[in-house]
Amino acid sequence: VSSTKGKVDIECCRATHCTFRLLVMGVQSARMSGLPRQPARCKALLVAAVSGLVLFTCYLQSGYSSNAVTLQTMQSLQKLTSRTLHIRTGSFKCTDRSSPQVQYAYVFYVAQDIYHCAALINVHQLQQLGKRPNIDTVVLVPSTYRIPEAAKQQAQQLNVVYMQLPALPLGKVTGAAADLADHYKDTMMKFYVFSLTQYKRVLFLDADQLVMQNMDSLFKSAPAADLLAPRAYWLSPGRFPAGYSSEGWHPHQGPEVGPQQKFGSYFMLIQPSCRLWHRLYDKYYPKGQASYSGLGYDMDILNVEFKDEIVLLPGSMVVLTNDYVTPEDRRPQQVRHISREAWWKGAYAVHFSEPSKVWVLNATQLQNEHPDVQPQLHDLWMKWWSLKDDVCTGFYSR
Repeated sequence: VSSTKGKVDIECCRATHCTFRLLVMGVQSARMSGLPRQPARCKALLVAAVSGLVLFTCYLQSGYSSNAVTLQTMQSLQKLTSRTLHIRTGSFKCTDRSSPQVQYAYVFYVAQDIYHCAALINVHQLQQLGKRPNIDTVVLVPSTYRIPEAAKQQAQQLNVVYMQLPALPLGKVTGAAADLADHYKDTMMKFYVFSLTQYKRVLFLDADQLVMQNMDSLFKSAPAADLLAPRAYWLSPGRFPAGYSSEGWHPHQGPEVGPQQKFGSYFMLIQPSCRLWHRLYDKYYPKGQASYSGLGYDMDILNVEFKDEIVLLPGSMVVLTNDYVTPEDRRPQQVRHISREAWWKGAYAVHFSEPSKVWVLNATQLQNEHPDVQPQLHDLWMKWWSLKDDVCTGFYSR
């Protein structure tokens, strides 16, 4: 290091900046390519410490001059500490990994700007609730959806990892459910969550809910299983209709046929594997085309596929807004023994179902159109709209 009193040698700072920037690029490259992350972290800490020592040496030799750190150096350091947005694209192939590069991740999928906004609101919520920085946040995006530039900027600040993947179109849906096909057209993207083998465990969350509690502990404390999900507490386990029996039931007859408990696909704790991915993809998308018909949507299909394997979590982990806009006597019979207040306090998330998605009505409209709305839901509605203004400026407005 060569410098003169009263002036930092710019070459010194450039060299340090270059060294540290190469290190950051190397760590990012290792993370993207699937190499073990822990050694990269050790290298990062070591080189960061050395780089800091070199910068401090430059500063000492500069004679503590207030003008020693030039604008160029400050700009370099600002660029150095800025976050990098990860967008993984290209063809998809599931690969099992003996040692996942990162242990855990929260996962969302988005295919429309409003759901993109809602997902980033939840990422923001997770961070505000104390999400550990070593847990990734992943947003799955179909290749048919263009990520808005303003959303990329916000995602960069939130350390989001985007994964752009081939779209999985719906199969042919028949009956009354066909009317909802446009609403659910992108939901089969959830299948990809089972393929994220770079993680030991992932927690998938639908974007149209709001996270209420820190959920990091679930990654370690929940029982080991391929799939855990909360019971769909508003659905009856069902009965066999006339002419059916447990021996004669087949999955293609649909999840409503049979007395099994149903689960919600809006909140799924998954141990990803290529075994699970190929089980779903090869069955429902052979040769890349949807081969099923009449089964309904993601929740229906997953309830058929995992009906004998699902580990049910308490239904109260995710409450539906339906229960907070109706009189007490219209709540589901099976939950009336639990007060609304206790139900709310124990919820990990609140799912916006009825009377509408949260972005359709603002809080004033909600109150005017649904005078029975409970105070806690009204307050949550207001909070979501406030977060929307903070998080989604530039790519979604209403």
